[in-house]
Amino acid sequence: MLGKLTKHEIIASGRLLLPMNIALIFASLVGKFLIWITSKKAFLDSTPIAFAKIVRGISSLFTIFYILFIFAVLIATVLFLVIRFYKNHYTDEGYLMLTLPVKPISLILSKLISAIVWSIISFSVVFCSIALILRTDETKESFKTLYAEFLKTLHRMAPEMNVSFGVLVAEIIVFAMILVITKYLMYFTSISVGHSYGGKNAIINSIVALIVIQIITQIISSGVIFGLSRALPNHINTFSGSGHALQSTVIVSMILNLLFCTAYLLITNNLMKTKVNLD
Repeated sequence: MLGKLTKHEIIASGRLLLPMNIALIFASLVGKFLIWITSKKAFLDSTPIAFAKIVRGISSLFTIFYILFIFAVLIATVLFLVIRFYKNHYTDEGYLMLTLPVKPISLILSKLISAIVWSIISFSVVFCSIALILRTDETKESFKTLYAEFLKTLHRMAPEMNVSFGVLVAEIIVFAMILVITKYLMYFTSISVGHSYGGKNAIINSIVALIVIQIITQIISSGVIFGLSRALPNHINTFSGSGHALQSTVIVSMILNLLFCTAYLLITNNLMKTKVNLD
C-alpha cells in the first residue's frame, strides 16, 4: 500500500513541479541563446543600434528573471510539498485521506518519499541549468579546474578523516539526505502540532511550533556536541583541525538528526491517530 500511495504522491506533485522544472530548463536554453548572441560583438555591431540595444537590454532583464526563477523553483518546491501535506491531512481533504484503510505512518512516509524525490529532481535541474548557462568556451577550463580542485580537496580530506575517498563521498551524500529528511519531517510535525492544538489559529500555531522545535533541536544539538567535546576532546571537537575529530563530529551529527527524524515521525504519527482537528 505504501508503494501505491508513494506513486500517487509523486505523480500528483509532478502535475505542478514537473512543468516548473521543464520551464526552468527552457529558460536556461533561452539564456544560453542570449549569452551566445550578445557575445557576437561583430554581429551586433553590424545590426542597427536600436536592435543591438534591445538585445542587450533583453539579455540583462532575462538574467535577473533567471536568477529569481531559480530561487522560485527551489523555494516553491519545498513550499508546495509542505502545503500539500497540510491540505491533504488538515483541511477538508483530510476527512477522505484519514478514512483510507492505511495507517497514518504510511501517509506520512508517502509524503516524505515524494518530497525527497522531487527535491532531488528540482535541485538536479537547477544545478544542470546553471551549469548549462555558465559553461561556455571561455569558462570550460575554469569548470575543469574547479572540479579538479574539488576532487583534490576530497582526496586530501579522506585520509585525514581515516576513511576512503568512496566512503567520504557516500558520507556526504547520506548526511545531505538525512538533513533533507529531518527538515521535511520537522515541517510535518510543526503542522501536525499546530493543527492538533491550534483550533482557528492552527496556521499561526504551526509557525510558532516550527520556531520552537528549531530552537529546542538547536539547543539539544549544541548541548550534546559541547558535552561530548568536553568529555572526549580528542574525538569530538568542532574547532579542531583534526580530520579524525571532524569525522567523529559528523557521525554524532548524523546520529542526532536520525534521532530527531524518529521523534518527528513518532510525534506526527501519534497526532494524526489521536488528535486530528479538522474544524
